[in-house]
Amino acid sequence: MSLKIYLASIEEKNEIYRALIRYSEELEQFQEIPRGKIASEKYFDYYWTKTDRFPFVAFINDELIGFCFLRAEEKSYSIAEFYIKPMFRRLGYGKKLLNFTIDFCKKQGIHSSIVANSLVKNVRANDFWITNGFIRLKEGVFENERYYCNLKEFQ
Repeated sequence: MSLKIYLASIEEKNEIYRALIRYSEELEQFQEIPRGKIASEKYFDYYWTKTDRFPFVAFINDELIGFCFLRAEEKSYSIAEFYIKPMFRRLGYGKKLLNFTIDFCKKQGIHSSIVANSLVKNVRANDFWITNGFIRLKEGVFENERYYCNLKEFQ
């Protein structure tokens, strides 16, 4: 199986949106009050129109197995959404997608850190960030959801 990770094209937008719906449905189990909303839907189109947003995808052969939505913010990069299909988890693909994203950030050279938030109840996601060198900065609340703010610094 051949893994390919790259910046998504406009032609892949609909397929990524379908994956975003599956991701959002999965996230509901970790929400205090499931809202039935699609994660980042309000900003989804920006990943193809704004210069400070980057949609990365991971494919095995011709199958989309994951995505990472990255933003360049004022003080750091921020991962808005990060997803690997359940059947491809714990196989190293998430780590490879994350490392690709961090390498991209380093090449851009704008910031020296990256932030990833995760819902407090999403233990697997929280473990993923810590295992991959992030430190937990704080716990916060946004739209009545408790989340952890995780930070990774790099050179």
